[in-house]
Amino acid sequence: MEIFLFLWIRHSSPSSESGGMWIFSVPMSIPTPTLQLMTDASCSGWSEVLLPHKVVGVWPRHYSDQSSNWLELMAIYLSLRHFLPLLRGEGVLIMSDNTTAVEYCLLHSITPVPKHLCGALNVVADQESCRGVISTEWSLDVKTFQWISSQVDLFATHYNTHRPSFVSPFPDPLTLDFNALSLQWDVWDSLYLFPPVPLLHQIVPRLCQFKGRGVLIAPYYAQSAWFTPLLLRSPNPVPLPDFHLLSQVTNHGQVFHSNLAIFSLHMWRL
Repeated sequence: MEIFLFLWIRHSSPSSESGGMWIFSVPMSIPTPTLQLMTDASCSGWSEVLLPHKVVGVWPRHYSDQSSNWLELMAIYLSLRHFLPLLRGEGVLIMSDNTTAVEYCLLHSITPVPKHLCGALNVVADQESCRGVISTEWSLDVKTFQWISSQVDLFATHYNTHRPSFVSPFPDPLTLDFNALSLQWDVWDSLYLFPPVPLLHQIVPRLCQFKGRGVLIAPYYAQSAWFTPLLLRSPNPVPLPDFHLLSQVTNHGQVFHSNLAIFSLHMWRL
């Protein structure tokens, strides 16, 4: 596809004095994505991930007044510009957790296929742009985890998995597959799941149909819509031991959660 000889967005047009962004013409057919480009932006910086490559940048001071949507679009632009030599001739799936950026791309028929990636899953790009703790990426300590047996860790990254076999939220050469919610879980006999809480409303119905066994680490949130069906599937949840720890590796080193009581984490046997 010759479209990737061009950038789809620029700061200014050679024929325009007004500046601003403009779109190159694109072919009518949409290519099949062959590469996944993850982007994210925060108030302090931006990141781009085209595995195994990662790039992080800091915004100029005069960008501080720009909206979050503008920063997300700029992160996509900078990512495409930076990786252009690797993107030529490829179909690119742009994975962003900003719905406005995705809708903008779709509105203008931009050839790179934009896809909204739930913030709970946009892990690597989010971590690089924020350069700090991510609320969805806590991992159990080894001492607590060692008595949990399973074939595969369904919601992990190579940063926090305790299993050699794991499913990542994003494409990764070290993982079995990516995006656990798109897979058939019955290919495994036993599962380990410690997913982001916002995904539990999608996960619990899948677990109710799962034919195997496993362990889910999830909070005891009796007011949640997913709680009752989960309790039917696993009627005797066990609180995690008092000595359990949650940690994650950030750009500033390993960080431990300081208030575990707010989660009321339990082990739900399947």
